[in-house]
Amino acid sequence: MPSMSDCCTSFSICIPCYDDLRGLRETLKSLVECLESKQKDQFHIVIGLNDCNFEKKDILKGQSLNPGIVISCYKTQKYLEYDDSILFVLSKVRSDFCLLIGCGDLALPNLSKALFSFGNSESEFGLLPVRVEREG
Repeated sequence: MPSMSDCCTSFSICIPCYDDLRGLRETLKSLVECLESKQKDQFHIVIGLNDCNFEKKDILKGQSLNPGIVISCYKTQKYLEYDDSILFVLSKVRSDFCLLIGCGDLALPNLSKALFSFGNSESEFGLLPVRVEREG
């Protein structure tokens, strides 16, 4: 059954994470910066914490979050393989549309516009680019 926070949400942005606090913080920061402030209530960020040694408070520490974006974190009971980790986070989605973004990946500018364009199309599946920044 959808929660109260999901009743008006159009998009869930899912981040499956395996014990990468730094990468998760970077991804979350880039998402918050890319989401249009006047439509933040349309987004629900869903984080799957797969065998992580940190909590939601650790993730949000130092983040400048604007009101309106709902962020939910769900911990796995045990370590999950890659595919099962994605299925775990997807099982928490209650919105019409879902975007998967990798932990440590950075969202591109105009993400909101791209998501709303996709939502207004008649497509059931699509790909949106992300910017990947890795050392080495």
